[in-house]
Amino acid sequence: MTATPSTAGGPDLPDRSWHLGAGLEGRAVIVTGAAGGIGRATAISMAAAGARVAAIDRDEPGLRSNPL
Repeated sequence: MTATPSTAGGPDLPDRSWHLGAGLEGRAVIVTGAAGGIGRATAISMAAAGARVAAIDRDEPGLRSNPL
């Protein structure tokens, strides 16, 4: 059995597939958990792709060390 991505469009649906950076220029995004780990990496990647990032985390010192 071959798995098909659930994000792909069907006959009546638009193609919803995308990759990080596609269409993010000038967009505003909110990233929670941005002080470390996956949240931090996501915030940095989205900012590098041109998005305006609102980075949120309850770890204020960790969030302040984020290079955004």
